[in-house]
Amino acid sequence: MSIKLPFSPAVGAVVALALTAAPADAQNRGRQQAQAPVDPAVVMAEAQTAATAAGLACQVVEANRLGATPAGTAFEVACGVGPGFIVVAGATPQAYNCLGLAASASDQTNTRCNLPRNADVLAAVRPYVEAANLSCSIDEAAWIGQVPSGEDRYEIGCANSEGYWIDVAKASTTPNEVLPCLEITSVSRSCRFTTRDEQVAWIAARYGPSLPAGCIPSDVRVAGQNQQAKFYEVKCGNDSGYFVRTLIADGRFDRAIPCADALSIGGGCTLVDTSAAVAAATSARNAALAAIYPDCQTVEAQLIGREQGATQREVVEFRCTGKPIGVVGFLGAADPADNEALDCITVTLRNLECRMTAAAQIKSALQAQMDSGNMPCAIQSFMVHARTDDLRGDFTEIKCEDDRRLFGQFPHDRSRAAVDVMICARARLVFGFECEL
Repeated sequence: MSIKLPFSPAVGAVVALALTAAPADAQNRGRQQAQAPVDPAVVMAEAQTAATAAGLACQVVEANRLGATPAGTAFEVACGVGPGFIVVAGATPQAYNCLGLAASASDQTNTRCNLPRNADVLAAVRPYVEAANLSCSIDEAAWIGQVPSGEDRYEIGCANSEGYWIDVAKASTTPNEVLPCLEITSVSRSCRFTTRDEQVAWIAARYGPSLPAGCIPSDVRVAGQNQQAKFYEVKCGNDSGYFVRTLIADGRFDRAIPCADALSIGGGCTLVDTSAAVAAATSARNAALAAIYPDCQTVEAQLIGREQGATQREVVEFRCTGKPIGVVGFLGAADPADNEALDCITVTLRNLECRMTAAAQIKSALQAQMDSGNMPCAIQSFMVHARTDDLRGDFTEIKCEDDRRLFGQFPHDRSRAAVDVMICARARLVFGFECEL
């Protein structure tokens, strides 16, 4: 996101001149009027009115009247929460952030705030950190600009921990966006007040206890996110690595995925060399599949995920030579006899879809079985209802392009013809299945 700096030298110079150049008739007023005492309560009331008119979420706790300008009377105000401002009352009230003025001041533009309270950057941003529920002991902070939508942006440095960019609208005391420095550096931007060691300390404190035994974080990066989760790559001191999956809703740790299994996440691990681990994992998976599905000579494999519950088996998709469609293995059970392999048609019973076998290839395999059975039907869609009792085939419903619905048994050997293909009304009587397509 680009940052717009609104307090350019030209703007600052205009403000400076406006605050120092009084109209000519005012310069000719009598000394008595020029030295007339000012009631502080009146100044506070006028300043509060001006701040409110300028759209500030500012309860004025201290104010100075700076003088008349062509646009209206100018005040410096200190707010109970957040930074102070120079406010110019008038037909179009204006407000200038004191921290922004200080950051943008130069020899050509010396307009800046003078109330001591308005020079305390840490005190100004601390309420924003608290409102965002950040666990941060602030040790550095600065105004760094204004985003295109108008909010002021501040950088926050935290002692021995992750820092942030915080965007706050002038009409609010609650940040509307909080950007961790890890995410900022991931898009070729950087924080000045946060070191990589602090980021590693943050990830270790937040997620370290949930990492596998022996992993002491030594480096970290943000690897991406989806609607449900955010992923961090964590390098361990022993040169192993993991993708840490955390939940978007509350940042809670979900699981750690070894780098060898995370090739499809965020481009894979980049902080560690995963080639040896990937080769070992691939060899082990191929061997496990061969033990239960010897007809597949693997040419490619991709980890889909891991089962939930007690089994925690890996779910791996394989592409095989000489086979019309791929196969999905459920591997890694404590007892190898509990491993399973289902081809890309049967696996739809588990609410899974193959990614390396195209839908057209899957439909083509079924079509070949229909054609071999001399059953004229151009398949439009299909639905697997159950496996046959001998687990060597599927009970599958077919919807033809001419809108007929058929039901039959399709062997797992996809080179064999479909058998017992019949209309749905008969299938209800013979097999007890209701067609649903």
